[in-house]
Amino acid sequence: FVPLHFDYWRTVVTAINPIARNSVIAASDVRINEIKLTQLNGSYLTTTRQAIGRITTRPVAAGKPLNLQFLTEPKWVKRGDQVIIIASSHGVSAKMPGVAMADGKKGQQISVRNKASNRLIKAKVIAPGKVLALM
Repeated sequence: FVPLHFDYWRTVVTAINPIARNSVIAASDVRINEIKLTQLNGSYLTTTRQAIGRITTRPVAAGKPLNLQFLTEPKWVKRGDQVIIIASSHGVSAKMPGVAMADGKKGQQISVRNKASNRLIKAKVIAPGKVLALM
């Protein structure tokens, strides 16, 4: 018998400098490093593209891996923002102005007031400042 010791390593995204809470992550904030698997708890990002544009919900120390549970998507629409409502059906599409009645992230359903008819509708956030009316 020969005693054997080995370590598992994982390539993960780490912070280059300290990142404050509620900060938007930029490409200059992160890099790829190999970390011992025993030092990782939770789900971590493996590409910098997964981190860029997200917002930290907790501070991240320099050199520490970015944990997916401590990141959130940015809000594409904020309550009171002017938005473009897009309605599409059977190849016909219409755009109209509206006002967001709630904050919304990518893919989230929010209430929007149609400025032309003053009706309140449900819409899905599809881009910053744009919503898709649910039919």
